[in-house]
Amino acid sequence: MSLNILRSVKKSFSNAVPALDHLLESRINISVAHSGLRVAHVDFGSNISSFGVFVAAGSRHESLRRYLGASNMLRFMSNQPNSQCTSFKLRRQLEQFGASLNVTSNRDGLLYTITCNRNQSKHCFDFLNGIISSPKFHEYDFHLYKKLMSNNCHLSLQNSRLEVLDKLHSVAFRRGLGNTLFNSDDVIDSMKIENVREFHSKFFQANRMCLAAIDVDEDIFQANAEAFSAVSIGDPLVSAKSVFYGGQLFRDYISQSTTVALGFPGAPLGTKAGVNYSILARVIGAAPSVVHARSSSPISTVLSDTQSQAFHYNYSDAGLFGVIFESKPSDTASSVKKVLEVLDNSSSLTKEHLANAKESYLLSLMSQGRDDQFLHLSTHSYQDTELSNHEEFKKHLESVTLADIQSLCQKLAKGKMALSAVGDCSFVPYADEL
Repeated sequence: MSLNILRSVKKSFSNAVPALDHLLESRINISVAHSGLRVAHVDFGSNISSFGVFVAAGSRHESLRRYLGASNMLRFMSNQPNSQCTSFKLRRQLEQFGASLNVTSNRDGLLYTITCNRNQSKHCFDFLNGIISSPKFHEYDFHLYKKLMSNNCHLSLQNSRLEVLDKLHSVAFRRGLGNTLFNSDDVIDSMKIENVREFHSKFFQANRMCLAAIDVDEDIFQANAEAFSAVSIGDPLVSAKSVFYGGQLFRDYISQSTTVALGFPGAPLGTKAGVNYSILARVIGAAPSVVHARSSSPISTVLSDTQSQAFHYNYSDAGLFGVIFESKPSDTASSVKKVLEVLDNSSSLTKEHLANAKESYLLSLMSQGRDDQFLHLSTHSYQDTELSNHEEFKKHLESVTLADIQSLCQKLAKGKMALSAVGDCSFVPYADEL
């Protein structure tokens, strides 16, 4: 997991960054309570504490039509009153303690995070417990949250890259991981408060959560772990295994550009294959190291007139590898074919490409901020992973060879593919034509 991964690069970075020694030597304690609640704790010795709860209640679990949008709505309703305090008291006391509450959601789950001064963590834990275990859903202000959610979805979809990636997930996985993160107005208008309450009651169970903390005193953390373990226990979470289907999905409208995303089956979170795909993304399509500069990666070289980047999104049981780029409408077809040629012509990749990709991967882990560290700690701790400690990660990373990366390219080139595009789609080829 990523915080353990940080320790794996101690030898190569400790001379350059001596101040990181205390961080790299920190131990991560992970355990499972009798209720099924997973708990993860690491102490770097900082005076700033971050703690929170990851709940497996993301958009992929909106399996019934009445649940559509419920995960996203819970994110906006995080400041609702609960059995312990009103929404006004919650905001006021968080401000008095100098704390901040942040709630993010993705396809796998919701992550509630509080950041505060270390000596105030005991009081702030009480607020987090109330938010998670006993929220009150009121009908009279539900329409306000609907408007807030609608505005947020419209604003997000103004970014063509967010829209094309959302469509790529939809066509690649169809259901589950294919459920949209940006609900339409029709879905939002049809949402009912009792359905959101039902979704919360069904998925916010102790055995579907991971309580994680960074820089919190051990006694305070253990006491609150026991409190969260008292949250009701539901039936084991059973969801259909994600399947990559492939296909194409376009939204055609008059535009001066076209944004295209190509997708291929990836690997799940915390697996050796997932690390390989992440390295491959940096081998063939790494983002430029300098802002507004052009990358020297193979994808950027063949798409010299476009903005392009490879990516790998990994989830609990699947992954999505791909390339996204923006180009002139008339150049779209040739650009798509050039990307596929890079994958098909993997013999052009060199050991220098691989070495640079590994260094870039390690640097991205080393330069993670507190929010990214906490996200990875909580999501990786929620499930068992192949790379359970930094030694295993380090050993696997060193063992990845150019032949492994080339073999992965050939596998992608011969496998299923998903294609999504927004903008002027007049020249976008269909997947079966490729």
